[in-house]
Amino acid sequence: MNYGKVRYQMVESDETILLKIWEPAAVDDNRLKPYFFMVNYSVPSMGEAKAILKQYMLHNYSEENVSTATEEPASLINRLRQSLLPI
Repeated sequence: MNYGKVRYQMVESDETILLKIWEPAAVDDNRLKPYFFMVNYSVPSMGEAKAILKQYMLHNYSEENVSTATEEPASLINRLRQSLLPI
């Protein structure tokens, strides 16, 4: 299986941190937005934003969730390093 690169952005405002997580995709006749999905979280601290990002990646890209019977799974740390790209 080929998993896309997940991107994220953390934006600080006066009282909150906005965390955005998405997987980019090419725009075409069937897709109007440049991503497969996007989630937004508004949290009170950078620590909480980082914790949400970590939990998201562990839940969606852990060995158990992405390994298949036909491929040898890479280590979780390497997959996270390869999959998660800040902008």
